[in-house]
Amino acid sequence: MSEFSKAFTTFTVRSLSIVLALIVMLLANLSHAKQVQITEKAVLISSVSLATGSRYSPFIDKKLPNGGWSASVIKAVFKQLNIVISIDELPWSRALNSTKANIHYGAFPFVETKDRNNDFYYSEPINYVPIEIIANEKVTATTVEELQKYSFCLPYGYSSASDFFTILSPQNITHAPTTRDCLNKANNGWADIVLVNQYNQVLHENRYTHLKVLPISVQHEPLFFIVAKSHPQGKNLITLFNQGLKTIKENNVLNEINKQYEALLNNLSSG
Repeated sequence: MSEFSKAFTTFTVRSLSIVLALIVMLLANLSHAKQVQITEKAVLISSVSLATGSRYSPFIDKKLPNGGWSASVIKAVFKQLNIVISIDELPWSRALNSTKANIHYGAFPFVETKDRNNDFYYSEPINYVPIEIIANEKVTATTVEELQKYSFCLPYGYSSASDFFTILSPQNITHAPTTRDCLNKANNGWADIVLVNQYNQVLHENRYTHLKVLPISVQHEPLFFIVAKSHPQGKNLITLFNQGLKTIKENNVLNEINKQYEALLNNLSSG
């Protein structure tokens, strides 16, 4: 081999060694940067403050295990994610507005509406609400469409079930602070229809026995954990939440929560 060939070979080997060393250093730096980024994200969502409403049994109820069915699911998801949470109980409309203003990271449990779609990300459903249509004696409707001519009462901060979106308007809706207040309005003839979750024990009170449950089938309404689209970590938190929810489905934690509440509600209704 000529001196030139030897020199060229030596140069080539050294050059390749330098290039390989630079590649290794670059990959190491990228890996470190990625680790730092992940760590920073973890720090940002290591704890969150959430908002909810009150007196929406069995989904939100201080008297029930872990504060209600929805609260139990929320706590299980964030425990799975190793994220510490604090939950503030507010009037429903304030819980929604506080989350929209990024004062709270998220809120629960809320139904989906067209207006909310503009401002919030929704998780996968955390619960489903069986809806009953409670009416006073003058209501003779046999379909959802026929209910349009009657007046509805909705508690402040609540939205109607999706089956009713097309028939409700400001002209046929009145409001009251709670479901009980809406039922009182129906009792007194100030409203005709109240949409009530089937689990609500207030329906069994004697004062409402002359109100009737209409035999109209309504879809179970899904409830969601929501995060404001304006929140800098909003999309990331919803993604994480859905991952945690998927995990507690797979490891049977969610099933145990649901079984606990189904048994509890069966006992309450039979008692």
